[in-house]
Amino acid sequence: MSMKVMPMLPLRGKIVFPHTAIYFDVSRKKSILALEEAMNNDQLIFLPGQIDANIDAPVPEDIYDVGTVARLKQLVKLPQGLVRVLADGICRGKIVEVCETEPHFRVEILEEDLQENVMEEKEQDAYMQSLIEAVELYAAESPKFNENFIFQIQSLTDLDVLIDEISNTLAFRVIDKQAILEEFDITRRVEKLLVILDQEIEILKIRKEVQGRVKENV
Repeated sequence: MSMKVMPMLPLRGKIVFPHTAIYFDVSRKKSILALEEAMNNDQLIFLPGQIDANIDAPVPEDIYDVGTVARLKQLVKLPQGLVRVLADGICRGKIVEVCETEPHFRVEILEEDLQENVMEEKEQDAYMQSLIEAVELYAAESPKFNENFIFQIQSLTDLDVLIDEISNTLAFRVIDKQAILEEFDITRRVEKLLVILDQEIEILKIRKEVQGRVKENV
């Protein structure tokens, strides 16, 4: 684990994962100032989610402690003071200290050490196969599922990346995505994701049964 100080930009209604490309729009002045500091330095910024997306001016207590360290790739100014951001998620991070709150957030982050998440190849392969099979079951029950995603994840060779791609792409609740993000240990993280996938599959099955009964009664 390593410590770094960097600007922070809390996101509303969105959880960002490592190993993924992120698009989002920013309008809050405080957030734009954080982006500008990052761009003027090493392009690194900490992106946690807000606990309550309805809060316009969050304080540290309104922000999840665990988020994603990301590298800014592009900022585009849009009409009405919006800034569109493209960034790449790098690794998990946990807030150790809030260094500044004005004119924007600056925080000290404990960064995830990817070397600590190494497991034996056979164990990794077994978990990866279990995840892909679970996503295939999820896809079979979800009417809006993009089938190309199955082919995309089948080509992945790293369990860490696979977990984050699935968690980022599938329509889980924000609270479930955050629970996966907060798990630094890869074994506990993959098992938590498998439990959430199983729960989501059951929900989709029940929803399909209910819709079928409704159609029969119309």
